Amino acid sequence: MHSQSKTVHEIMIRIINKVSSLMTEPRDFGISEVLHTSEIHMVDMIGRNPGINVTEIAARYAVIIDKIGCMEE
Repeated sequence: MHSQSKTVHEIMIRIINKVSSLMTEPRDFGISEVLHTSEIHMVDMIGRNPGINVTEIAARYAVIIDKIGCMEE
């Protein structure tokens, strides 16, 4: 049983590491620029909430407004 739980634990660690690496890599959606996961989430948030402003986005993501301002540029 101990070796089986160790194997499951190792598999979980590999999955977590893979997802983590995928989240940091920019993705190409066939537009002129690649997008990072955070930018994709922001575009999704704006699409789902027309008229949302920077302060509301920051509140929903619990981030500093300056960080969002950097993403707009």
